[in-house]
Amino acid sequence: MKKTVISILMMIFFITCIEAESVELDSLHIPHRSPLKAGLLSAVIPAGGQIYNHAYIKGAAVIVLEGLFLGYAIKNHQKADDYYNRWKDTDNQFDYDNYEFHCERYKSQAWWLGITIFLSTLDAVTDAYLYDFDYQKQKVRLKFDNRSVILEYKF
Repeated sequence: MKKTVISILMMIFFITCIEAESVELDSLHIPHRSPLKAGLLSAVIPAGGQIYNHAYIKGAAVIVLEGLFLGYAIKNHQKADDYYNRWKDTDNQFDYDNYEFHCERYKSQAWWLGITIFLSTLDAVTDAYLYDFDYQKQKVRLKFDNRSVILEYKF
């Protein structure tokens, strides 16, 4: 129990210590996020990458989804163990059927948890790549001039 509390406190401290990386270019402050760091944080800590990218609403949704899938998986695993132990003692077919049912639900919830972790990691990496999109968008101009269209990019 103490190890769990200490590890949770260390994760919270780690998340709060992470700062945005910045790159100086011609005296302009361009915001930048590391996609690798965002992906690793999201894979290890639920919603870590979303918090790193300042996507707090998405982060809350990821925490809720991963928490629900993890909670249901644990609940179904415990029920499957209970029915299995009861079946071993009584050899009742009803208990064995319930064991199989909860075992299948446990496996399903574990898969959904894995899919959610994968998608949240992919989202964090994508958000990190697109973090400076507004700045980059200002450098691109589309001009209409004398029956022609000109795409201008400022370096």
